[in-house]
Amino acid sequence: MSADKESLALLPAVGPTALLYIQKKLHGKHYQTLPLDFEQINRFLPFQIEPIQALLEPLISSNNASKILLPNITLHGLLPQMPFDTTKILPLELPPLTGKRVMILGSKYTIDNPFFLKEIDCTYIHPDIPLLERIRHSFYKNGDVDLVNAFMQTVSYDSVDQVLIACSELSCAFEKQSFHAKKIDLLTHLF
Repeated sequence: MSADKESLALLPAVGPTALLYIQKKLHGKHYQTLPLDFEQINRFLPFQIEPIQALLEPLISSNNASKILLPNITLHGLLPQMPFDTTKILPLELPPLTGKRVMILGSKYTIDNPFFLKEIDCTYIHPDIPLLERIRHSFYKNGDVDLVNAFMQTVSYDSVDQVLIACSELSCAFEKQSFHAKKIDLLTHLF
């Protein structure tokens, strides 16, 4: 694949359910999938930067795609700390948050990550994090809709203006859920 034309590579740094979800979203687009076993990186997330760098740098540096889609939000938060060129990676930018009360659905790491919290100039509504973690882990392999339904019962609709989904597994889990609030999915916002 030549870098002369706009070309896309997918760095599959997500679990199997999220990867299938992303591939469905990319259906009809021409892209290549980079050779990465997510389990190699996942064991080092979220804080062990050197082994993550050792795995990512050769894949990113040697690839000739003009753009790389990295659907792992935690890794996006680590990119500024990587000592190699990451400019090919499509940036993760938070869309404008227009609600006064925002709920972030993400991993326990993401929810408290300054990468997101510094951008949020509103009241942050805390979700049921232990239940979200159970949902996230269940959707890593295949998903448990009953857990999603249980979570939906915990959301007070009159207290949330906007829901920000900041985890690839939770993008799968909550794709068809209506929160009666504006829902922004950072994963699908990437492409």
